[in-house]
Amino acid sequence: MVRGRALGQQIQELLHCQVLDTLTTQSEEKLMPLSAPPPAVPGAVPLLGHSMALLRRPFPFLASLPDFGDVVRVRLGLKDAYVVCTAELTRQVLADDRTFDKGGPLYEKAAEIFGSSLATCPHAAHRRQRRLIQPAFHASQLPLYGAAVVDQIDNVIDTWRSGQPCDVLADMTTIASRSLMAAMFTDLEQDTLEQMRSDFRIMASDMQRRVLIPPLLNRLSVRSNRRYWQAKARLDNEVRRLINNRRTDAVEHADLFSMLLTARDPDGTSGDDTDHLSTTELINQVLTFFYTGIESTSATLAWAMHLLATHPPVQGALHDEVNKVLAGSPATYDDLPRLPLTEKIIAEASRMYPTGYFATRVTTRAARLADYPIPEGATVIYSPYLLHHQHSVHADPERFDPERWNGATAPFGPHGTLFSFGAGPRKCIADTLALTETALVLASIASRWHLDPAPGTHVRPALGITLVPHGLRLIPQLRKVEVMERHSHK
Repeated sequence: MVRGRALGQQIQELLHCQVLDTLTTQSEEKLMPLSAPPPAVPGAVPLLGHSMALLRRPFPFLASLPDFGDVVRVRLGLKDAYVVCTAELTRQVLADDRTFDKGGPLYEKAAEIFGSSLATCPHAAHRRQRRLIQPAFHASQLPLYGAAVVDQIDNVIDTWRSGQPCDVLADMTTIASRSLMAAMFTDLEQDTLEQMRSDFRIMASDMQRRVLIPPLLNRLSVRSNRRYWQAKARLDNEVRRLINNRRTDAVEHADLFSMLLTARDPDGTSGDDTDHLSTTELINQVLTFFYTGIESTSATLAWAMHLLATHPPVQGALHDEVNKVLAGSPATYDDLPRLPLTEKIIAEASRMYPTGYFATRVTTRAARLADYPIPEGATVIYSPYLLHHQHSVHADPERFDPERWNGATAPFGPHGTLFSFGAGPRKCIADTLALTETALVLASIASRWHLDPAPGTHVRPALGITLVPHGLRLIPQLRKVEVMERHSHK
């Protein structure tokens, strides 16, 4: 009898617990149904959704989204898109590139221009391309590429005249394009390099229009399209000629192009068509590196110089740093470890004005973000600009403060708070090279020049594929710094 009563009591207690668990679960589901979609952002207009807000007032619109939730729904035309509004969820999206694959309207248009390159290819093709290209951006190559950058800096800033306004973005684009092409090709005549730079400028200037307008208009035989096609055909043919010449030439070239050409996939089958980059793949990679390596680097440098010119105390501190380290000389790769403020200024400029401020992914299967269901085939948006300007991520985010990076050994690292180069498996392969180049250019300019804003100019972000400063003109003033023998770094 005792056993029976004890057993009955245990059963009653078990049933009681199950009932409580059921009621608790039902209560929680009423508060947050697992099947409920993320909250919708108000203000969508018929047919257009939030597209006009993103085009006309993108930064206030993006900054408002965290007020509605960690994941929110916006309307792009007639379709829903899902915006992640926290650093943790952004890392989740970027870490799982099988589920959140490269895709969306921007990447579809970019693939029409660059083909299936490292930046545009789907997950299925990415790992092989990454393995083949990675050695070209190994840390051991940075001194070689750094030397190519240093050679180009003086060629541009020697044209500056003290007290005369200069078009900083154009000059930084010239430095970036000449540096990249010098690092890419060591055996080209100057006339050929200049023609390639000219063709690239035509392509880059037309890129935004081609991405934004319907594909049918890109195929019309109008002057702008013809100029674009001719420039792209010349670039394609020149790279194809270089590939053929290098494959029949026994001479070794210590440049980026040679490393791409000779790369072999250790996981591929030796001698088959997949253990190396094909001719088409090489052309796609070169064009992609031209665009990403030139546009983003020049924009970051221009923003950094704008911020220095409008914040004299920071510019003064930078001058103190380069005076001690460079003593009036240009920077070299070996100087970089002794230029911490230079690196912090670049990080802060990248935080305030991330050149790739908006990107998309497409879900390959149903997923969950912050307990919200995300359907297969959905567009997921993340915005470095949104994250970089969140008070919960960065204190006083609208203030230019390089010292916020004191003690931050890797702000662009896997657990950092900067997403200018992305994160996860698809993080920019050339991030270290880009940071090296920007630091060398910025320190070398600061070593010789003081920068002031040109009177009457109004600088604002120009919206496009890359976030660039519109209307930026600065007045360089030559600094009187005694050039002296620098101390050894050893």
